[in-house]
Amino acid sequence: MLALGLLAVAAATTPPPDDPARIERRRAVLAREVDLASTGEPYLLLDPASRTLALYRRGVVLRSWSYLRADVGRPRVAFFRRAAPEPWTGRIWSDGELEPSRVARHVEVRVDTAAPDARPAEEVVPGTPEETYPAPDRFFLRFGEPFALEVRAVAPGREAVPDDRWDPLALRPREARGTRLRLWMPADEAGALYRALPDGIPLLVLEP
Repeated sequence: MLALGLLAVAAATTPPPDDPARIERRRAVLAREVDLASTGEPYLLLDPASRTLALYRRGVVLRSWSYLRADVGRPRVAFFRRAAPEPWTGRIWSDGELEPSRVARHVEVRVDTAAPDARPAEEVVPGTPEETYPAPDRFFLRFGEPFALEVRAVAPGREAVPDDRWDPLALRPREARGTRLRLWMPADEAGALYRALPDGIPLLVLEP
């Protein structure tokens, strides 16, 4: 895959604000936002201009997360980029599924009441969300179409250096035939996002 900075590309290719084609694309995107809001189900809206990914329902923001930067991984054969894929901004990507899926950590306390020195079970305090659903440093939201949102957690005090040209993952057949949008997020934001995403959620990516 070849990493590209979304904002850098936007600065070089964005047409004037009064460009008729841009106005028409914006109108189409607004119509899709209305379609998502009218379902009554939660959906995600990614806005490159504000570097935010927000969870909405009926047009109301339920939760938002900030990211440090975004990169686009293009379909590749070996280390060579394929032809440009279908446009992936301004359209609705449906049926997003987490990978890896969330698996809760359960703490079970057992007391053998038949033992002579048996004691009553002590009260067990439920763990925090972070303890119950530990978030990986790298996870995906995969859609039915050949598109995936990848989230990479960035530890405090470290800088994101997005360059996956030598990433073995980029050469897997599943990755090579689709487009991957990678978000570099602070670790706490990435973890909160991982724990909040519902299954089957749709995503709309706004144009830069």
